[in-house]
Amino acid sequence: MAHEMDTQPGGPKRGIGPVHTVLCGIVWIGQAAAWLIVPILVLVSIGVTLSAANVGTIVRWENDVFLFGAKLTLASIGDLQWHLFGIMLMLTMAGAIVSDRHVRVDFLRQNFSEKTKNIIEVIGFLSLLAPLCFIVVFHGYDFTVRSFNMGEGSDYDGMYDRFLLKAFVPIGFGLMLIAGLGLTIQKLRILFGKSKTHDSPVDGRMPAIGDFQRLSGCLCSWRHRDLVYLHRWAALCIPQNWRLAHLRWRHRKLAPSCSTLVCLYGCDA
Repeated sequence: MAHEMDTQPGGPKRGIGPVHTVLCGIVWIGQAAAWLIVPILVLVSIGVTLSAANVGTIVRWENDVFLFGAKLTLASIGDLQWHLFGIMLMLTMAGAIVSDRHVRVDFLRQNFSEKTKNIIEVIGFLSLLAPLCFIVVFHGYDFTVRSFNMGEGSDYDGMYDRFLLKAFVPIGFGLMLIAGLGLTIQKLRILFGKSKTHDSPVDGRMPAIGDFQRLSGCLCSWRHRDLVYLHRWAALCIPQNWRLAHLRWRHRKLAPSCSTLVCLYGCDA
């Protein structure tokens, strides 16, 4: 999950800290909620089958059950479908924003510089997303409380206790507000030079000698798996006029010494 966030071009920047942790949690909530599509599809199949068989009431019981009342009906199955769909929608919106998978006006945005994109993100959150989320959370909470107090439910043998479904409206927009705030903090840090965007390992830039010096200083704590990744990175990123010297191993299961990576610059024709 966190790796997926790091690889998304517009997702939260790689790093640590409370903002990054919160954004990772929002993405996790969205990914977990997305699995609700499975029971939704099952319920749709059950509803179609029971409707074709002209089954109205599926089962009855003596005492009222939360959400379903005293019986399970075809209408209850139909209500449960859109209840779950609404919950899935509310819990995945924030994750889509964090992962940069929401709809954008791409034919305009793709021509902007990174600085312009960050400025638009900040202005968009402060002027549009934040006010909208505040309004929906405020009125959605009142909407949920009134539904609970009046015991709102179905009047056609469907599902009851609809306050539970309506509670996900302020929850979903609250998550969007938190996601937008976290992303705005990241954009502001980038704009004011307190955080740098991370170049992709295959962005084609020329490796600097300082890059290899930092790598050689960290190799003493690397394992064999990490060195495999390093070989792949070198094969994709390093031009022909850069060469990596031979990597000397102490033992197979031990990390190489800090001096194993030596970078030689050659002027190949």
